[in-house]
Amino acid sequence: MELDMKDVFIPHTYEYDKNCYESIRNTLKKWKTTTIINNRVCFCGKEFNAGALACMAINAINSIDNLEKYCDTAYRLMEIAQCAQCNNHDAEPDEITECLSFAKKVHELFWKYEPFIFVPYSEITAICEYTESDSFTYHYDGIVTQSFTDRIYALMLNAYDLVYGIKELSKVVEQFNDILNICELKPSKSNLAKVFGKVYGEPYLPSFLGDNSITTCITYISSEYIGKQNTYERYSHMLFADFFEGLSVGHSIRKCEVCGKYFLAVNRLEKRYCSEECAAKAEAEGIKAKSRETSIANIYYRVTDSLNHKKNRNKISEEICSIAKRIAKDNYIMAKTDSKYAKSEYITEMNADILIKEATENIDEYA
Repeated sequence: MELDMKDVFIPHTYEYDKNCYESIRNTLKKWKTTTIINNRVCFCGKEFNAGALACMAINAINSIDNLEKYCDTAYRLMEIAQCAQCNNHDAEPDEITECLSFAKKVHELFWKYEPFIFVPYSEITAICEYTESDSFTYHYDGIVTQSFTDRIYALMLNAYDLVYGIKELSKVVEQFNDILNICELKPSKSNLAKVFGKVYGEPYLPSFLGDNSITTCITYISSEYIGKQNTYERYSHMLFADFFEGLSVGHSIRKCEVCGKYFLAVNRLEKRYCSEECAAKAEAEGIKAKSRETSIANIYYRVTDSLNHKKNRNKISEEICSIAKRIAKDNYIMAKTDSKYAKSEYITEMNADILIKEATENIDEYA
């Protein structure tokens, strides 16, 4: 296996001002703590296999209707929130109302699914209501106006992270499985380690673990075990770490080939179905295992999707987007016929930023 994929699927770390929303941040952080003992993770008083929290969150995000619309709205409102913070909380009243409404809606939505259902939603509701009431400021002339408070920013950031962070986690897990399939590797413990080492490099320190975004301390859970307690700034950070913890003990998040639901393979990593019902349906209908060609196509469609999103948000021009997609298609066609390329350079080159850079450097050639 010849792979060179350093920094390809690194989880993104969003920029934010840590001092601007200290009070509500600390309140939200108490539900972003996990305790790890061997291959078990404790979250909100319940125990799970390492990797299970990440798996649940992926199923949660995939259960949401109109996910792309939620992501577009989250992106737009987060830009408004950041702009307001940079301009002394200056924002239009309708923008403030929309941010609050969206944040409340996202929290209400996610708290219907595991693992967030284990967090007391009544307390989240109280935070939302308090934040809304706190957004009004009285001026000396007696006129009541709204301002974009630090609490609104913190709540909006939390909602943004739930939508974007977990969607990104879903992409990373799917890409990780695609590499296993493209390289024709069974999901054994040794192969999980092999792919992880090639994708992330060794040693690997996730970007979100630096700059005080995580606090780790050792806590004695009992006279027999020592539990490692991690407290995170973001739910996405907690879930990415849970995914990595799962991989480190040989737990693999797989996608059922029948219903598409994600499940955690612990003892039988070669499992292809999430339940006996799906296994029986696969046998009855003669469903075949996910092919290497399908994984190659998945990476192609995913990167073209990413390019379209960047164009729609005016991050790149229509011309650069078109050229980058042409390069991606050429890579895709080559990967289908060249097994060696598919297992190595294809995975590295099918990265939106790399394609954009190549398109920009060769814009005259494609004109």
